[in-house]
Amino acid sequence: MFSEFRSNEDALVYTLLNRLLALVIVLIIASLLLVWLLSPYLIQYYAPKVLVDYKLQLSDGSHVRLNPFKGAVSIEDFQLINTKDKNLGIEISEAVIDLNLWSLTQNVVSFDALDFDNIQLNIERNGDATRVAAFDIPENSNQKEQETNTNNDATPKAWSLNVPLLEIDALSIEFSNNDKQHSAQLNKLNLSELTLASDSLRGTFHLDALVNDAALNLDTDFDFHSSDEGLSGKASFSSSLAELQTKAFAYLAKDFTSRAEGAISYEINGQLSLDKAQNLTLELTNTNVVLENVTLNIDPFIIRESSLNISTSELSLGRSSEGVLNSNGIVSLEGEDLELGPSNNKDILIAINALSIPSIDYELKDSALSIGQIASITVRKLLASKVIQTNENEQKIDPTPLLTLNSIHVDQLYLNPNNLSIETIELEGLNANVFVDAEQNVSNLVTVHQEAHEQVEKADAEKADVQNEVAEQEQIQEPNAQSVEQPAEQEAFGFSLSKFALKDQGMVNFIYEGVTPSFKQSLNIDKLTLAKLDSTTPDSFAQLHAMFTAGQYTSAEIKSELAPFKDKTNLSLEMNLKEFSLPKISPFIRTAAGFDMSAGQLDSETKVSVVDDEIDGTVDLHIRGLEIDNAGDVHSGSIAEQTFIPLNLALSSLEDSNGRIELDIPLKGNVNNPDFGLNGFINLVAQRAALAASQSYLINTFVPYANIVTLTTIAGSYALKPRVEPLYFDEGEVELDEEQKAFADKLDALLNDKEDIHIGICGFALSDEDDENPKALANQRAENLKQYLVNEKKLASSRILICKSKVDTREDAKARVEFTF
Repeated sequence: MFSEFRSNEDALVYTLLNRLLALVIVLIIASLLLVWLLSPYLIQYYAPKVLVDYKLQLSDGSHVRLNPFKGAVSIEDFQLINTKDKNLGIEISEAVIDLNLWSLTQNVVSFDALDFDNIQLNIERNGDATRVAAFDIPENSNQKEQETNTNNDATPKAWSLNVPLLEIDALSIEFSNNDKQHSAQLNKLNLSELTLASDSLRGTFHLDALVNDAALNLDTDFDFHSSDEGLSGKASFSSSLAELQTKAFAYLAKDFTSRAEGAISYEINGQLSLDKAQNLTLELTNTNVVLENVTLNIDPFIIRESSLNISTSELSLGRSSEGVLNSNGIVSLEGEDLELGPSNNKDILIAINALSIPSIDYELKDSALSIGQIASITVRKLLASKVIQTNENEQKIDPTPLLTLNSIHVDQLYLNPNNLSIETIELEGLNANVFVDAEQNVSNLVTVHQEAHEQVEKADAEKADVQNEVAEQEQIQEPNAQSVEQPAEQEAFGFSLSKFALKDQGMVNFIYEGVTPSFKQSLNIDKLTLAKLDSTTPDSFAQLHAMFTAGQYTSAEIKSELAPFKDKTNLSLEMNLKEFSLPKISPFIRTAAGFDMSAGQLDSETKVSVVDDEIDGTVDLHIRGLEIDNAGDVHSGSIAEQTFIPLNLALSSLEDSNGRIELDIPLKGNVNNPDFGLNGFINLVAQRAALAASQSYLINTFVPYANIVTLTTIAGSYALKPRVEPLYFDEGEVELDEEQKAFADKLDALLNDKEDIHIGICGFALSDEDDENPKALANQRAENLKQYLVNEKKLASSRILICKSKVDTREDAKARVEFTF
């Protein structure tokens, strides 16, 4: 009976326990269900009490529900507002946060789902204050957190984080940085297979976004590990950016530039790796960076609306644990519409229409740059030094630049810290214009404003002061510095150029307004080559060959071998000058000599050798048809113009029977104190006191041409001088008519019959023929006559000398061309 009672009692206890367990389960389920049902209301009720300390408020429409059965939180229409200024901090249309509760038992925080849709996030920064999602972040919060972590000596438990997939769709970020507005629209953000533990971090990240309306894409896989030896791992990535406008971010570099505009685009593929020795390496492949319409102001210079494309197929950049940078790779550059100028005006220092460098093989080792090879550099349409002027209506006046080139081509360039080597430099379409004003300034040379020079000089002075202080301190600390071994002398930088050449004819225009009248000359460079220039072999000789022409008849040729890198001057020079018009240089000597050269041509042959600064050579001068005149440009028939004949006779004493002056001038002495042998020239003038030609010779020579030639008396009865009758023109006319051509034909017959004489032709204009430039009209008449005799009658151009054009102000004057022998 007792056993039966015991059995009934056990059954009763078992039943009670079952019912109690069921009740507990029901209560738990009911509690969880109650939490699930009431959590939105409880959060709305208790949230203000928690958020008030942070000056935050949850909007009435915010819906946050806790699902205790799954450990999940669902969010709908969530808004967090700052109570101080009622600004919206963050808005989430829909989100699901699903925590795997079972993983917590294994010290793993794992999410079965992290999904966010349509998020609006506001970030503000004013001064040092930062607000994220309406939450004001306290200043120095990072420092306080570090102090808290430092004081906590407890060893943390080995927890880890596991996120199979985090998805954010349509995240909009508005960022205000000290009143500078930025926006980012994250269309898609995925973080998958993320594992974070105390000794590892790995995962995959994808981003598709708009940053200030510029499309940004980023894909990366990362895997890092930590051990007692240090952190190591790698991250491979691929990213692209399309036309991000840099103007919105220019204020971030205000200490570097006052203006930064343009668009930046890129496509980057590469890998970032870190080894246990903390050596960081970045390797890029198939990378391209494009800068479009860039304007960058770095005082005192500005880059204006320039475009540059930088690409690489392989590039490596490394930073050692000691902070030393090393890099190598192959880079290409393509530029368009590149322009550099002063920052305080619109002048142009240099402008390039197109730049192409297909391959730069470089290496940066221990902060020293070496370029293994640049196969070629091509520059199209280069312009240097252009002064931009405006008229009274602020309209641009298109000025003449100092230099323009159609192209520059460089082949095979090599560079290392001690040497620069170039195989070939070729220029095409050279056009130089040098304009010197009356104050001896090059008027079309662009200069940087004085304030910038002063800033640079001040910075250099401050740097020098710092260096001097350091040097003095080192001397104090090391009184026995003399006993310290001095470092080896640095190797001199070497330069070599195999060939420099002009591919076609070049042009140099020179205007000098420091004399009266102003000097104007155009020089055609028919050939210019420089070869075998090498500073690494100072005893070697470079070769120079140049050929020039000026106008239609003047020419020059220069051949030289020189050793520019020897300590002393060593060279050989041959220079030939033909048919140089002496009236061209008359303005430069008129002040000192008191006269003008109104006619005359110069030929010269120069042969010089310099050996260790010692000169040995000769200059052979041949002057034809030299005539001098009083220092005036206007022909007025005054007495002063007639009284200059004695000097003419003095120079004529050097002439031979054909009216030529031939001089051999020896060149001797040292380059620092040369002797040009002018004493012999002075003695020669003194010795020749009489004219070589006689009256009978002149009469017999020129009587057959009496219809165009007359004989006049010079200085009383001293000598007879032939004179060709003037060739007259109608006012305003410069072309030869049939009657004038008949006159020229007779003159041609005279010159063909008397091959040993030369003739000077001088154009005259009337003061009222051309108000702007009557002398140009006079000069054109002489030029047209010479062209007719040279081109049609085949006379040698060297026998016809054009003197300075003049303006005749006499009332009975006529437009004409005058002739002299």
